[in-house]
Amino acid sequence: LVEDMYEEYQQPIYLLGHSMGSIYVLYFLYQQTQVWKDQYIKGFISLCAPWGGAVKPLRVLASGENDGIPMVSNIKIREEQRMTTTNSWMLPFEEAWPADHTFISTPSFKYTHQDYQRFFKDIDFEDGWFMWEDTRNLTAGLPPPGVEIYCFYGVGLPTPVTYIYDDQFPNVDPIDYVEASTTCPCQGIQGHAPLGNSIKYLAMNFNHKGQGGFPIPR
Repeated sequence: LVEDMYEEYQQPIYLLGHSMGSIYVLYFLYQQTQVWKDQYIKGFISLCAPWGGAVKPLRVLASGENDGIPMVSNIKIREEQRMTTTNSWMLPFEEAWPADHTFISTPSFKYTHQDYQRFFKDIDFEDGWFMWEDTRNLTAGLPPPGVEIYCFYGVGLPTPVTYIYDDQFPNVDPIDYVEASTTCPCQGIQGHAPLGNSIKYLAMNFNHKGQGGFPIPR
């Protein structure tokens, strides 16, 4: 498709990725030669990319997330959500979060990124551990992809960085959550995005679904 678009318009193209799609685009770029990228790619526009991983997939894997659909309970949709490797792939990266940061808090245990194997065992989904093992290194280290990158991300709206459960975990919804104290849920996102001098950032007052306002001057 990239090469077809190039031939059609006789100029390099921009790649656009949203959320997990940005991770797919990054992985795709890693597989291409620099000669190919220099010829075909003008730049990479990234919207709300979870460069350092995201906390929400842990909640999704533990107790499900119906994304506001009233006719489907979180628990009922959980099994389907556990079948996809993308949720395991998006778990928070150890390079981007403090070693002692609690992602899931229960009365009996507090789960950090060092406790993923126990987390999967405790939610009775040990296959998730192997899914994570298979995907964790696909974009490890986030080296520069060899193209200019434009990163857009949201600020100013509540973003959970810790989900709190009662003793019915994992078969109930979280009873509360802790919000991010920084502008983004990825601690220091600008330090953990793909590296390189050509990367540019624009903070926007919108949420993950694109609902919001205007660019915030920086």
